Amino acid sequence: METFYSDGKLRSVTTYFGGNILKAMDYYQSGQIEYEMENDKSMDFILYRKSYNESGKPLEIFECTNPKKKVFYQKEYYDNGNLKTEGELKYNPYKSDYMKDGTWKVYDESGKFLKNEKYAYGERLNE
Repeated sequence: METFYSDGKLRSVTTYFGGNILKAMDYYQSGQIEYEMENDKSMDFILYRKSYNESGKPLEIFECTNPKKKVFYQKEYYDNGNLKTEGELKYNPYKSDYMKDGTWKVYDESGKFLKNEKYAYGERLNE
């Protein structure tokens, strides 16, 4: 299914599977991609989710790295395009949520590494 801005420019494209959203892509009025995502056909989890600012720089990249174990990798970015945080998440089906797990790297706005933060199933560990 496609939707359009009032000026006729493409606003979004959505693909359905079994009545649920399988893929979606949203666009800024400029035509730049704002958001894209794809669900697993079982609709149990997201395969990937990516969002961008209006200049095309990534804001977030979230990708499934191990579908069987439902392990994901996420990168978040500052508006200037520099990496803000990155690390692994695990899907918790009981909470229907993705939880930080393991070591997460944190960067300042210039892209310089600041520190590691450790997580276990969404809880930050004391270091």
